[in-house]
Order: sequence, then structure tokens, then C-alpha cells
Amino acid sequence: MKFSEVMVHFDYKMSNIARALNIGREAVSQWKDNDEVPYGRQCELEILTKGKLKADLVKETRGRRKHGETE
Repeated sequence: MKFSEVMVHFDYKMSNIARALNIGREAVSQWKDNDEVPYGRQCELEILTKGKLKADLVKETRGRRKHGETE
């Protein structure tokens, strides 16, 4: 999920996003630089928006080892 998608959904107001997630506006503003939302917050937003915004599963699994996999 891109930060820009979230901004569109919340009328281009970081304060609306922060209020919906019960976090500070400053935390939301940190997502702006790379246009990405942390995976945990993506999941929350998917639930809050009843699926209108979708969490990006591909980015969550990138760089992680699968269960039982060793280096």
C-alpha cells in the first residue's frame, strides 16, 4: 500500500490518517518520504476501511526467511 493511496482515501489530510490509527501526525509524516506505509499499519487500514485499502503482502515477506530456512 502506498502512502499516496492512503492520502487520497483520507482526503489528503495526514491528521485524518493519524486520528483513524490513534497515532501522532508526525508518525504519519515519516511515511511520506518513501511513499510506503509500515505493514502493521497497512493491516489496520485495511480493516478500518473495510477492504477499500489493501495491505501489500509481497513487501512484508521480502527479505524474510521462511520457517525452517537457515542462512
